[in-house]
Amino acid sequence: MKNNLYQWLQTICFSYCLSNGVAVAQITSDQTVPTQVEAINSQGQIIITGGTQAGKNLFHSFNQFSILNGSTAYFDNSLTIDNIISRVTGGQISQIDGIIKANGAANLFIINPMGFIFGPKAKLEIGGSFIASSANSIKFADGQEFGVNHPASSVLTVAVPIGLQFGQNPGSITNRSQSPPINENNTSPGEPPSFSGLQLQSDQTLALIGGNVTLDNGNITVLAGRVELGSVGENSYVSLTPIEKGWQARYQGVQNFLDVLLTRGSVIDASGSNGSVQIQGRQIIFSESAQIGLVPIKDTRTGDLVINGSESVELISRKFLAPQGTNLRTGLFVLGKNVDGGRVIINTKKFSLRDGAAINTETGGIGKGGDILINASESAEIIGTRFNDSSLLLTATSGSGQGGNIVINTPSLALQDGGQIVADTVGDGTGGTITIKAQNRVEISGRGIIPETNQEIISQISASSGDHFFDLSGIGDGGSINIETDQLIIHDGAKINVESFQKPEDYDQPSGVAGLITIKANSILLDQQGQLNAIAKNNNGNGGEINLTVSNRLEIRNNSSITAQAGAGNGGNIDIDSRFAIAIPTDNSDIVADAGQGNGGNIDITASGLFGFQIQQGLRIDLSEINASSRTGLSGLIIINRPDVDSQSNLATLPTEVINTDNLVVESCRTGVQTAGEFSIKGRGGLPVDPNQTVSQNQGLADLGNPSSQAHLNSTHMTTTQQPTESTLVEAQGWMLNEQGQIVLTAQATTVTPQPHNNPTKCSGP
Repeated sequence: MKNNLYQWLQTICFSYCLSNGVAVAQITSDQTVPTQVEAINSQGQIIITGGTQAGKNLFHSFNQFSILNGSTAYFDNSLTIDNIISRVTGGQISQIDGIIKANGAANLFIINPMGFIFGPKAKLEIGGSFIASSANSIKFADGQEFGVNHPASSVLTVAVPIGLQFGQNPGSITNRSQSPPINENNTSPGEPPSFSGLQLQSDQTLALIGGNVTLDNGNITVLAGRVELGSVGENSYVSLTPIEKGWQARYQGVQNFLDVLLTRGSVIDASGSNGSVQIQGRQIIFSESAQIGLVPIKDTRTGDLVINGSESVELISRKFLAPQGTNLRTGLFVLGKNVDGGRVIINTKKFSLRDGAAINTETGGIGKGGDILINASESAEIIGTRFNDSSLLLTATSGSGQGGNIVINTPSLALQDGGQIVADTVGDGTGGTITIKAQNRVEISGRGIIPETNQEIISQISASSGDHFFDLSGIGDGGSINIETDQLIIHDGAKINVESFQKPEDYDQPSGVAGLITIKANSILLDQQGQLNAIAKNNNGNGGEINLTVSNRLEIRNNSSITAQAGAGNGGNIDIDSRFAIAIPTDNSDIVADAGQGNGGNIDITASGLFGFQIQQGLRIDLSEINASSRTGLSGLIIINRPDVDSQSNLATLPTEVINTDNLVVESCRTGVQTAGEFSIKGRGGLPVDPNQTVSQNQGLADLGNPSSQAHLNSTHMTTTQQPTESTLVEAQGWMLNEQGQIVLTAQATTVTPQPHNNPTKCSGP
């Protein structure tokens, strides 16, 4: 508690000193290492020399290390040095509002357990990587350790650094740097403008690893490099692995994390060839126009953006007007052009995208769009709108390359008030695939309102060719949507949508096909205009496909619909396999695969119970219906399957012994003309043709009445009478024993004397 209060007071003092222009640069040696600090020279530089060299490692130790009012701390090292390794032991926060400079391509490591504050004028002019940490010590590959509590003799090692060891109360790190680029007038053609701030040369790593880490209107720029932000709790160990672009931090030994906050227009820019970002913490929050951008430069592929939040990851797009007048959208942006785009990977318990924030992986040209992978072990939500934006997960292609994929794994996913998940193509490439695995529930609901235009934004999951919202035509085929969940609920105008769209002026151009929706669920509820759509809209493309596998019930209520429509093309196909499919007849809730000029699609429904729908071929009606018609073409097929009979349970087991059936028939003899015998089944409906056929619901019991005639049977002959015109089934009145000793039931009482089965009864001829 005392340390936290001290840090807070230090921060207040720092801000006051800056605002009053007081130069209080404090860089002093602690004398444990022969570090020499010279007074500020004519160029405003504080020269740092000496230290202890071991191989290509140079060690410095400071009592204080603060640079204020635009001054420069200059490490005047030999060009042969690979790593400058510095510690601050005096128990004060390092306040940096000037320049840190070093010679050559040396990496600079600096640890201060009390933490760091990088002010608006903080700037880096070093050729290698920069690692600032509130760790207590740096560990090396040979087992040596250089820390604030270690004697000077322990630093004489040539080994490479391999990790950061933290103490009881790691200090926080705050970055407010807005410094301009090192070479602000030297941007090459094709390169995006840099956001500057703390900036390194290309292909290096800038890492801020400590307690709570905050970017407060502060920027970090490492073109074609790597950015590491890590927030850890007490007694943590973070390993460091040398890589091509500097260093990669790993957190396997960390049990407790602290928080990372990017706010008030903060930007991390690692654009360029294989530029990458990793953020690790407990709660990771982006708010008020904070952004991370990975943008290709000169057709080079970007790397990945990885965010690991042990408790939560939140992106909130609250309004923030930057000093230069910009109003950026909070979000993560990993783009591609003519090469495959990088990925966005988020691992956390709770994921939240709110108030118009976005995660976007787009590509143009021939490259494949980057993927978005979200693993949220408790829940995920995408909610709301902002200014003229909706909260959005987007992967898209505007060229010939295939769109990226979106994968979400979570127990519960909610899209509300205009939240959207979209995989679009507005070029001739195929749209990407959206895959959602939510063990418990997926709920899509409601609409959001754009404040500036009062326009509605519908909550939806969409994989489409073209975009009618932005009036963009699509040539490539729409993508696919795959959902596995226990409950899927779509209501209040929300929808799952695969669509093919063209502007009227592009009707003569090729049109993409609407995509595929595949859903496996225990139950599906569409309510209050909830929609499942696979539509070819305003073009000659065909409708898409909808496949639903529902183990319990599909319920469609209050003007909701499942639709695979087309205009000039053919309607799509709908395949539903559900135990029950239910609608209210007067709700006007429909299952439709119709078309305007093309042929209607096919609807195939397998359900034990189908309730409330009317089969309709032709014009739509204001009742709940199943319709596969076409205005000018052929109607599609509507197939209803009701698996009421279990074919296995209704089949008797046959004996393995073969019986000669010829000897099972009791011959009848009569003195007149013989008539053929008949087997009649009475009652409505009769028996089914086979055991798999459903018994008609109209079957009932027939009144058998009394026999109209009796057959007379005596000891010498048996007479069979002609059946009456209206034959009836009668109860057995007698029985006899045939020559095999088997009992045969008869329609009349028998008067025959039973004979031994080896001496059958003889009959006289005609």
